[in-house]
Parts: sequence; structure tokens; C-alpha cells
Amino acid sequence: MTSSIEIQNFIIELIVNETKIDRSSIDIDASFQELGLDSINSMFLLEEIENKFQLTLSPLYFWDYPTIRAFSGLISEKLL
Repeated sequence: MTSSIEIQNFIIELIVNETKIDRSSIDIDASFQELGLDSINSMFLLEEIENKFQLTLSPLYFWDYPTIRAFSGLISEKLL
């Protein structure tokens, strides 16, 4: 079983690779927009997350679960 922390770390690494911001400056309670993600970055992130966890996710989840903490919680629930 994948923990919420492992999911958060995976998402953080994706954001670091996509935006080139320093990992230590990422706040898991900041919105994806605050972290510099736009709609194109978000679609890349969504695809990577779907592939990693073998899920199908709606792009609208980025608005319904707008932070790393909230989004990873959603993924964790879906993996149960």
C-alpha cells in the first residue's frame, strides 16, 4: 500500500522537475498555481500520476483538491 507521504513526495518530485523550483521551498499546502503550475503542467502531472498509480483522474481534481496535501489524500483514498 502506498502512503499519503509517498504520494506527496512523488508529486513534489514531479513539480520540482517541471518547474525547477527548489524542493525545500515547496509547501504542500500551497495551491498548484502558487507553485507555478499552469494547465499544461497540470496535464503532465496528471498523466504521470495516473501512470504511476494506475488510476484515471479528472483534470478538474486540480481545482477540487488544489494542494499537494489535498490531491495526495484523494489519490490515497482511490488506492484503497
